[in-house]
Amino acid sequence: MTPIFCSLVHTGMNATSSGRLTPCCATAYGYVAEEKNSKSLADQLNHINLIRVRSQLKTGLWPSECNTCKKAELTNTDSLRTVFNTYRSNRGLEDTCIGISKPSDVYSLHVSVGNKCNSKCMTCNPGSSSLWQEEWKTIWNMKGITNNSDSILDNPVLVDELVNEFTNLKKITFLGGEPTINDNHLAYLHRLIAEGRSDGIDLGYVTNLTGIDDSLLEVWSNFRNIDLNISLDAYGEKNDYIRYPIKWTKVESNLRKFLDWASKDKVSIGLSLTPSVFNCIHLDEVYAFWHKLLVEYNLPMSYGVALNKITYPMYTSMRITTLEYRQQGIVKLLSVRQQLPIEFHNSIDYAIEMLNEPILDSNTI
Repeated sequence: MTPIFCSLVHTGMNATSSGRLTPCCATAYGYVAEEKNSKSLADQLNHINLIRVRSQLKTGLWPSECNTCKKAELTNTDSLRTVFNTYRSNRGLEDTCIGISKPSDVYSLHVSVGNKCNSKCMTCNPGSSSLWQEEWKTIWNMKGITNNSDSILDNPVLVDELVNEFTNLKKITFLGGEPTINDNHLAYLHRLIAEGRSDGIDLGYVTNLTGIDDSLLEVWSNFRNIDLNISLDAYGEKNDYIRYPIKWTKVESNLRKFLDWASKDKVSIGLSLTPSVFNCIHLDEVYAFWHKLLVEYNLPMSYGVALNKITYPMYTSMRITTLEYRQQGIVKLLSVRQQLPIEFHNSIDYAIEMLNEPILDSNTI
């Protein structure tokens, strides 16, 4: 079988909000990692399950943890794997399935900054948003829910290891919570600047855009490239409803502030969209807005829309609704597909495929 190269698995590291290492951020659910994060990052890099995933891909087999990328690629849609493989190629780095044995083999880092967040998104939970904790206790009559985030950026020993041992990093992607409001992530960036390595490193963010200000833009100016994966689930007031208490006016204002600032520098952006019960018949509005923005700022149409599947909590999944209801969204997507350039078509087709998935079983609902 032809080897399946994945830069995230074979030359990358993903650290979750619990401080554990997984193959990538898309495999965090359902993947069995080290029980504790007391070991050094170097030791965790060679955990038995990480070695298994790398080995399966090397022999041409898709591990079960990699089904999200596998399904996307079967529909000719960009997956996390293809996006980061393309990035690696563009940086002139050789594809190799040899794998990771030591920190200096790691070229890309995905790291959760923890669950500190300023949004209580309808599709979220306490693991990713601190604002959900109190209400979660009330909804589920649960006691003892505390901040369950244990990001490696909260651990000075592990941060020292990151700075001193992971010396070949080419890209660092910050996940949340909301990374732009996290002080520990800023402290790590300042250390990289002080080490004189920042100008060779690209930064990536999955962000709701609310934490962008002049001081953060100044820090970013020291790095090679800034790649924003903008988390946005609807247009206008619908987005306000899904992503309370964020206001659309601030989201759009900060997006334009970033694009105005970045017009003189290297930048890439993309949109991260999560179809749910709340937005599944209005996805066309997001595609139309995104296309209009790319045209306005003369940005490549390849800066597209990436779709996320809800895995938890499932009661926010659009699959609790009937196919007849979701047909409204399909009709709108087919209409907007005719108006948008071909670069949007694969993403829209994947959205339609998601809308056509069968309703969940009655027990789950």
